[in-house]
Amino acid sequence: MYLLMDCKILKVEEVKGTSLKSNWTRADMQVVTTDKGVFIDNLPGNKFSKKISYAEVGFRWSDFIGTVVKDCKIISYANYFWINKAV
Repeated sequence: MYLLMDCKILKVEEVKGTSLKSNWTRADMQVVTTDKGVFIDNLPGNKFSKKISYAEVGFRWSDFIGTVVKDCKIISYANYFWINKAV
């Protein structure tokens, strides 16, 4: 299940997956700060999770800093809120 909401992108940081959760062996991730909260996403082009069929690959959030992105998917998974957008 997910929520759809419009989010103004304020800041995007690239971080190591292990900095989010010490036992993750994930590749680098994005931390996306919006007017609705702070979320994480995979880097552009990387798949979110094979377990969640409605999840999209990572989105290039940094291209939209200062703008509102319509219909962002907000997904609660693995104790994080993920932001997801179809390209």
